[in-house]
Amino acid sequence: QDRLSAVVCVSQYLSSTVSHVDNCQVATICSGTPLADTRTCWRSPLRIAYVGRFVQEQKRILDTTRTLVEVCRAVPGTTGVMIGDGPEFEAVQVMVRESGAAIDLPGALSPPQVLATLREAQVILLLSDYEGLPTAVVEAMSIGLVPVCRRMRSGIDELVIPHQTGFLVDEFPGEVVDAVQTLSRFAGVWETMSGNCQTLVREKFSITSSADQWAALLKSLVFNAADQCDIPVDAGDLCPFDPRWAAEDSRTGRVAPAGKPSILRCIRQRLAGLLQ
Repeated sequence: QDRLSAVVCVSQYLSSTVSHVDNCQVATICSGTPLADTRTCWRSPLRIAYVGRFVQEQKRILDTTRTLVEVCRAVPGTTGVMIGDGPEFEAVQVMVRESGAAIDLPGALSPPQVLATLREAQVILLLSDYEGLPTAVVEAMSIGLVPVCRRMRSGIDELVIPHQTGFLVDEFPGEVVDAVQTLSRFAGVWETMSGNCQTLVREKFSITSSADQWAALLKSLVFNAADQCDIPVDAGDLCPFDPRWAAEDSRTGRVAPAGKPSILRCIRQRLAGLLQ
């Protein structure tokens, strides 16, 4: 704590692990998700998506595949799509092929392709052992997918408020089947949860809200800082200037493509007004 002014964590769960540090601000600020212009639509049977690495450790990809297969069997017409790649990809392919379930495996996709694929789904499934604040779930919620997630050691309960923004399950496939059946039978339940998901992301996990929180933190650090003093440094102690990084230092268009949302640009705009 003698070397830090602040610690920033992406979830309240992680912030709680460093809340004991004295004389150091602890802030919870997510990375910021762009807000979508449109949202997915309810249709029954539902389409369920998984996005992430194909690994058993942490992600439990084989258990996730078995669960998705069982859901497709228990709720006729249900389909799935599992986006990603990893060492267990071939094992997942075999499980899906032998089950005969209507589960697509497109492999790894670019971010625009992931978004387009998610717009065809209504539910996002995550059964990991642990996570931070899972970006895949936040991005899916931003376009209205309803999450069905394992109750795990993570920031997941900041996203999934039971029966408001999704379902938390302890036992699967049984509880996952129950959740999917509810969402399949009652369009109004899905519509309400889907709208709640978008509202939550907009208010707490969007680029704009994250930029506001960063600006407030930086403003606080600036105004609460101790008096500055000169620290003598010999020229020989400094790293030589590297011209390759000049563009990065000037924070030009390399930060993000022109016209695209950038959390850094949002922060700079807010600080310009706050620090006047």
